[in-house]
Amino acid sequence: MSKNHKRALKTNVSKLEVDLDVARCVQYLWQEDIITDYNKESILSQPTPIAKSRELLHLLPTRGEQAFTVFCNYLRQHQDWLFKLLEESVHSIIGAEKKGFKETAVKRFLADKK
Repeated sequence: MSKNHKRALKTNVSKLEVDLDVARCVQYLWQEDIITDYNKESILSQPTPIAKSRELLHLLPTRGEQAFTVFCNYLRQHQDWLFKLLEESVHSIIGAEKKGFKETAVKRFLADKK
């Protein structure tokens, strides 16, 4: 999972913890081979819905490059408002990085001119 995807998850963790349909999401991720049987049981054995969400969101960044994409596919199909939230975050993060890169490049250019 890319650093931008991890940042998007972290930025939205509070909203995801509350609104995510964990049982349905876990089943989807398991069917798509993103999580293992052990992961699935570990998540679903948590005592509260928020604890289940936290366990899943903590585990997700460790599950490979496709984990974020598959998670977003689930959200797009079943919880579109959460997909849009993550999508906006990723675009915002990428935009901020590009802006920072451009500002750094300009500063270097100006420094070289001195």
